[in-house]
Amino acid sequence: MKLPALSAAVLILASASVAQAASTERLSVVANGEIVGSVEAVTDGAKTSVDYKVDNNGRGPKHHEDIVLGKGGLPVSWTIKGSSLMGGPVEESFAWTDGKARWKSQADAGETPAPAAPLYTSTTTAPGLRTSMPAPPWPIPAARSPFCRPAS
Repeated sequence: MKLPALSAAVLILASASVAQAASTERLSVVANGEIVGSVEAVTDGAKTSVDYKVDNNGRGPKHHEDIVLGKGGLPVSWTIKGSSLMGGPVEESFAWTDGKARWKSQADAGETPAPAAPLYTSTTTAPGLRTSMPAPPWPIPAARSPFCRPAS
């Protein structure tokens, strides 16, 4: 009878999916001792989705980011859409595919040959996240924004 073997396979697959569950990091944005916003990042495998919202006297950035990390731990895809500090539109993107890096932001746009994924730094990314960039391969502590703290 093959039922025990099938049950064992289902149990192994179920435990593998539990081990790969998404993780969530939540931070509060603080100004003058008051919580004025939030950053929430959900990481599932190589993909991280970030929601960043600040409302400080009616102003503040509000945007959504999707980041995909490649094998080397650097972003191979990064999109940011929403609004800036003063409410202007934000639409930034980066992609590394087929040996080329392409980017577009309010600051500039371009492409360049890149045999490996290059380091891309966003002009509008959410502050304070450990999940949006890999741990550096050199021995320095991970930096955190002084304007963010773990959400309570």
